[in-house]
Amino acid sequence: MSREKTWAALVKRAETRVTEALLHLQRSRRQLAEFRANRERLEQMRDEYRNRLKEAQAKAHSMSDNTVYRNFIARIETLQQQMRESEAIAQKAVSLAQKRHREAEAERVKMEWLQKREHEKVRHEREAREQRRMEEAAIIRFNHR
Repeated sequence: MSREKTWAALVKRAETRVTEALLHLQRSRRQLAEFRANRERLEQMRDEYRNRLKEAQAKAHSMSDNTVYRNFIARIETLQQQMRESEAIAQKAVSLAQKRHREAEAERVKMEWLQKREHEKVRHEREAREQRRMEEAAIIRFNHR
């Protein structure tokens, strides 16, 4: 395989890594957004049930009604805590995915730069060979006079 083809393959591989890193970043961001949306829904549900508990306490009610509301609110708060923990983990995953994407992009740029440099080197070598051939031909013509 020629040097230029080798560099082209390395650039292609780097581009593939960038694409994979970007897809992973997008998935991580989507998951983070889902966790945030779920946490917000739980907050709304908790607020709604707190309001219902206040309304029930303002009316004639039984202790079992209060207990049911309080237990449900406690369960929602537990779920919220779990969701906050999941959200923090997802945020770390997004940060890591962003870092990997930046690294892959830097590697791609480096490979493209090295490919360009190799292309220029091959061009200079070709031009130097051509110049030497022209000089040799000129010397041969001069010597045959």
